[in-house]
Amino acid sequence: MPDIPSEIFSLSPRKLSLVQCGIQQISKRSLQSASVLSELNLAQNNITELTNDAFDHHYRPLLTLNLTANSISVIQSYAFQYLTSLTVLLLSQNKLQTLAGNVFSPLTALKSVNLASNELRVLEEGLFSTNAQITTIQLQNNQINTVDGNVFYSEADSQLPSLEYIILRDNNITEINIPNVRVSNLILSNNRITHIHVSSKVHYLEAENNRISSITFDNVAEAELQQLKLKNNSISSLDVIGQLEKLETLDVSYNSLDPLNVTTFGMLKHLTVLDLAKTNISNLQHGTFGHQEALTWLDLSYNNLDQLDIDMLVSSSRLKSLYLEGNPLTHLEFSQMKTYFPELKDIGIGDNDWSCAYLTKLVAYCNEQSIELYKAASLDVPKNQPHVKGVYCSDDKHLTRNWTTAVQHLYNDTNRSAGDALELLFRNVLADVRRSGSDHSEAINKTLDVVVFNLTKQLFQMQSDLDTLRQAQLETQLTYLSNHTQNSNYSLEELKRVIESTNNLRLDKQELAIKTMEFNFSQQLSKVDEALEMAKKNGAKLTVLEKRIEQLVDSVVKSKDIYSILAAEKQTYQTKDNIGSPNEGNALIGTVLAIVCLMLSLQVFVMYNKHRRSQRIKRSQTSHENTSLTAIVDHQI
Repeated sequence: MPDIPSEIFSLSPRKLSLVQCGIQQISKRSLQSASVLSELNLAQNNITELTNDAFDHHYRPLLTLNLTANSISVIQSYAFQYLTSLTVLLLSQNKLQTLAGNVFSPLTALKSVNLASNELRVLEEGLFSTNAQITTIQLQNNQINTVDGNVFYSEADSQLPSLEYIILRDNNITEINIPNVRVSNLILSNNRITHIHVSSKVHYLEAENNRISSITFDNVAEAELQQLKLKNNSISSLDVIGQLEKLETLDVSYNSLDPLNVTTFGMLKHLTVLDLAKTNISNLQHGTFGHQEALTWLDLSYNNLDQLDIDMLVSSSRLKSLYLEGNPLTHLEFSQMKTYFPELKDIGIGDNDWSCAYLTKLVAYCNEQSIELYKAASLDVPKNQPHVKGVYCSDDKHLTRNWTTAVQHLYNDTNRSAGDALELLFRNVLADVRRSGSDHSEAINKTLDVVVFNLTKQLFQMQSDLDTLRQAQLETQLTYLSNHTQNSNYSLEELKRVIESTNNLRLDKQELAIKTMEFNFSQQLSKVDEALEMAKKNGAKLTVLEKRIEQLVDSVVKSKDIYSILAAEKQTYQTKDNIGSPNEGNALIGTVLAIVCLMLSLQVFVMYNKHRRSQRIKRSQTSHENTSLTAIVDHQI
């Protein structure tokens, strides 16, 4: 139906719902008999415009008007001039781009207006300044760029409404400057805001996922803010926030905070919820949470805490939830945890550097004390790694097992990039080095050398395979061109490109050969180093042996019982390690000479190869235009 049927009002309905009826307009005559109508629902129709005569004085009793999900793009300035009793106006999901500054002025009884999901860009000055009864303004999911206090407050009218909610999330706002607007709940998430200046009367401020670096109040000493949510912003300093004495909930997670000190939260004695996840914390001091006696929920996950003294939280004896995931923790003094926090219900300990033996004891303690192990959704994906009750750990008896697993993933997992696999590998290596200490450094270095050697060999093999594929492609292109030499239409430019690609391929192969030789040389050099180290040890043993021989000769000269002295010396050396034979010494000298010759040969080969490469490039560039296709193919491939 294009219009509201007037016959329906013969029954004098007080509430009328005509949802999804195809209504295209609201005309003056369509509501002439609706003198007692208090609620009109025209949602999900096809209305495109509200004119000045859409509602006349007959509709004064109307309290609720629902025009959600139409196609309204125009509301004339005096469309609502007779709706003085209207308290709820729903205009969400339309196509409004602008609104006249006085369009809502006649609605003196208006309490709630919903303009969400439109195309509004600018809010005119004084848009809500005369609506003294208004409590809720919903403007989320628009394209608003700026918000000024004059939108809600007009000094000329001296109106300062006490708003309950202003919702402006999901817009393009860069700055909020409304210090004169008394609003209890201000929601600004998902914008591009860099600075906030609000009234001290705000109780709840939500501004997550912005770029906020600073926040100010008209009078911070009298601020009534109780809940502040600033997740994922650019906050570094908590100086202003630390003065909000009535604050009960503080979320500054995913901000890069300056180092915390013992006075950071000193004035926030009413805090019950504190979220410091991923805030770049690397150290906590005793006294940092010394005044948070009301704290029940603390999140320190995904920071850089490699140690945490649990007794630094002893003032927060009411703590019920503690989250420590994603830190490099290896130890946590848990034996007194339930004594310090008798109400503790759940704890998050996943994604740390626990050893399996230690983690087993920690999990057993939590089970005994009925403390639930919290596990974030991001940790639910099973991994090929040891774990205790779903919390991953490192096997103390096989320190390099994680390395081997990472290398196997690098070879077998085609969906994982080489960079990701290498990152995982070296993270595991560093973690194991930190856990094992210097006692295992020799074994760690040897294992790491083997891993790097295998990865390098794989890289060279992949490069060789790639060169083979490129050569096959070039041969196919040359075959195609040779089939067209009988015609004069073949492309000389295409032939030039093929020849250039052939030259590049040849150079790449030579470069790969040189890198391979350098790699083999480095391997031989490491063997030389090992041989020299062995020679050094043998030299030390020879020195000891020389001294022993001198002592033996002196004893022989001074003693008559030569046989007993020799027997004693034989018994002494049977208890010690044997020294390398002369054949081993000769082999060592030969190895050193061979390596030196190899180094000289490699230098000569590199110099000759560079000279030969430059000469071939010059010959190919000067002669390829006058050379037959068959000769070019023979020369290049």
